[in-house]
Amino acid sequence: MNKIHCAAVAAALILIAVSGLGYRTALDAVSGASRKHRHGREDPVYLLGLPLRSKGLADSALRAAVRAALNGKTARVSGSPRLRLTCEWGDAPLERFAWTLKKQLEDAGFRVVLSSCSSTLLRSKALAGQSDIFIAPRRTILRSDIERLSAIPLHLPGPPEGRKRP
Repeated sequence: MNKIHCAAVAAALILIAVSGLGYRTALDAVSGASRKHRHGREDPVYLLGLPLRSKGLADSALRAAVRAALNGKTARVSGSPRLRLTCEWGDAPLERFAWTLKKQLEDAGFRVVLSSCSSTLLRSKALAGQSDIFIAPRRTILRSDIERLSAIPLHLPGPPEGRKRP
């Protein structure tokens, strides 16, 4: 009975190892992670947040003006207030969108400082209120922090039809 049990375990391990040859690691084979998931090529879902702890957006009128400017509505502010916009580096669509938001806010009269950083630093900056506006991939912000950071889902447009993603 013991030999049969050992043979079954060995056969299961061999099956797992063989099925994982197309994967980068054996853990991916066991967990079921496909190449699509490992390389992050699923539909891009991001979060746009205006953290409540942000000192730059402590004034509710200024926060409302930023929301209006981000929604594409005409919002003019006086005094040219400075905003810190933070995004995660290494994500080209996200960085392009950050530049677009920076231009929108500057057209509304804000001075915008755009910075990019790692996902860990971005999350800690947002939680500490060191960023007035942030744009981050959904995987960066914990579910428990989404409401605290006033983050909303943001779906960036994918590549044009007929053109494949790299």
